[in-house]
Amino acid sequence: MMLIARKTYFGLFVVAFCCIGSSCLLGQTFIKLRGVTVAPSSAEEEVDSQDDDAPVGLDPKLKEALELALLDATGAKDEDLRLRTLAIHGSVEPLLAEIKRLSADKIEMKKYSLARFLVLQVRILRPLGELGRAMECYQSLQKLPEAKDNARLDLEIARLFDAAGNLDQALLHYGRALQLGIQPDLQGFIQLRIALIRADRPATQKVTNNALAFVADDGEPIIGVLDPLAAFAVKEDQVTKNRCAVVLAARGRYAEAASLFAPQGKGKQLIRDKIRLAEWQAAAGLVEAAEDLIWQATREATSKRDRRYALSIAIEIARHNKSIEALLSRFESSPNLDAESRAAWIDILRDSSLFDRALELFHSAQ
Repeated sequence: MMLIARKTYFGLFVVAFCCIGSSCLLGQTFIKLRGVTVAPSSAEEEVDSQDDDAPVGLDPKLKEALELALLDATGAKDEDLRLRTLAIHGSVEPLLAEIKRLSADKIEMKKYSLARFLVLQVRILRPLGELGRAMECYQSLQKLPEAKDNARLDLEIARLFDAAGNLDQALLHYGRALQLGIQPDLQGFIQLRIALIRADRPATQKVTNNALAFVADDGEPIIGVLDPLAAFAVKEDQVTKNRCAVVLAARGRYAEAASLFAPQGKGKQLIRDKIRLAEWQAAAGLVEAAEDLIWQATREATSKRDRRYALSIAIEIARHNKSIEALLSRFESSPNLDAESRAAWIDILRDSSLFDRALELFHSAQ
């Protein structure tokens, strides 16, 4: 049974519905105003839902930054714009929505190029791993006349393919960017990236006139070196050579690493560089060079920690190369040995069953 009650409260006409069942009374009041409840209309609920889903507009300061970025063909402001958008909005979607709005505005498009809009979107999406959406921009980009013979666009396309794991296309566009004369400050990055990609690709080694030759999978030989990263580093400054040497050593290319690396700095850094180089030389089979350098490190080390580490490497190298006697001779011929070196010498004598000499040294140190 349905009961309908009508009453006026302070000029507000309210309708209340009550449903009476066989054993209970269920009632609901819909709008409450000064003790009276009234339910919102379905139209109001729909408006509220639409407000919750409404897109967030781009911050006004970011709009200004976007305009400046679009006018800068070098793309120097793109990364700062992306990071600022993430900091303010927590997402790049408001920025992408504004770019879409501008690109659809015929008046706005008179100030900017469509290619610039697409490249900016690629540079926003690629670092976030949105490679599918970025690739859609690239597909639109390659249809434009501006995309032909444009070194910077080739670089952006190469980076996109590189991130997507399509290394063949990445190499193609990196190479085109170099051929088209991209600015010098980007050439080093491109050459290093090409070298790293080629270094990780399948290749064969062969001996040509008693010299090792590297043959990449495109058939291009690089005579005299075993790795294209080493070929790249040879022409660079010593800082870059050292960095490449670390990568080469991590990949097991100890001979190339040792040939490129030069100890730098002073104090502890210099000693640690010498120890590192000696280890690579030993791994590459450059025994005499490794033994000389590691002994030099033991003598020059100023901290007990570095000296002990250098001595342990010197012993390890000597054992591996079966040159313990030569190492013992170095100890014998070195006056004024420090306590760490004498302790290492005694340990070697004891391990070599030369107990009398070990005891003699031990008592002389007391």
